[in-house]
Amino acid sequence: EQDKQVLSVSPNSSRISLCVMPCYKNTGGIAATLIGRNLRHAFGTMAEVMKHPAVRLSITTIISAGALYLAFRGVNFHSLLAELEKTNIALILAGVALLFCSHLCRAWRWTVIVRPMKMRTSVLTGFRAIMGAYGMNNILPRSGELIRPYIFAKHEKVFMSGTIATILVERVADLISNILVIMLALIIFPREIAHGFPTISGSMTWLAAGLIAVLALVMIMIFSAGKTERALHRLAAKWPEKIKRPVYRAASEFASGLRGVRASGALPVVIGTAGIWLFYVLSMYAWLFAFP
Repeated sequence: EQDKQVLSVSPNSSRISLCVMPCYKNTGGIAATLIGRNLRHAFGTMAEVMKHPAVRLSITTIISAGALYLAFRGVNFHSLLAELEKTNIALILAGVALLFCSHLCRAWRWTVIVRPMKMRTSVLTGFRAIMGAYGMNNILPRSGELIRPYIFAKHEKVFMSGTIATILVERVADLISNILVIMLALIIFPREIAHGFPTISGSMTWLAAGLIAVLALVMIMIFSAGKTERALHRLAAKWPEKIKRPVYRAASEFASGLRGVRASGALPVVIGTAGIWLFYVLSMYAWLFAFP
C-alpha cells in the first residue's frame, strides 16, 4: 500500500500534528474486481457474438470444409468424376429422400415416446435434433447422443434427463426390431446365412434361443416398468452417492418412458419403428442399383 501524509492543525493548540493515513485500501481487491468485470464483459460480449447467425454459419462452414478436406485428401478427382458419370443420379436422390423419410419417422416416434413428459411436441424439432446429432457424430463419434437430447430439451422446454431416458426407450424399441429381423432372416435364409457365416452355421439353434431370451427380457422390462426401476435401484444401492443419485434419476425416467410407451399405445411405436427400418431398407436398395 502507498501512504499519504496529511498535515493537520488542532484548533485548541498551536501544535502541528503529522498524520499518516492510507491512501489506497485493498489495492489488490480493487484490481481483482476490475479484472473480473473486464472478463465478464469480454465473455458476455463473446457469447452475444457467438449467437449471431452469421458467426454460427461461418463456424459450421469452416468445420465442414475441414471435414471435406480430410475426407477427400489424396483422392483422384478425375477418376471420381469418371465413376460418377456412370451412376444413376435419380436413384441416388431417391435414396436420399427415402433416408430423410426414415429420419422423419424416427422424429415422429420420438414425439410419441415423450408424451408422458409433454403431451404435444414438434416433429420438426425432433427432426432437427436428430439431424444435428448425426452431424456431430461425423465430427466426434457418439457425441450426438448428448447433442440430440440437449437440442430437443432446449426447444421443447423439458428436462434433459427425461429426454435422455426417452432415447434409451428408443434403443429398446430398436433392439426389439433388430432381434425380430435377425430371427426372421434365420428362418427364411438359413442356407444363405450358413454359407456367408460358416462359423455360426452349427450354432443357429442356440443363437435363435438366445435372441428369444433377450426379446423376452426386453418385453418383461416394458410391461413391468416398476419392477425394472426397483431392480436398477437395488443394483446401484451400494454405489457411491455421486453415482447413485444420477442412476436413480435415470432409472425413474427410464421407467416413466416405458410407461409412456404403454400409455400412448404400443401401436404408434410399432408403426414408427416399422417405418424407420422400411425406409432404411428402401434407401439402401435404391443406392445398391444406383452404381454400376
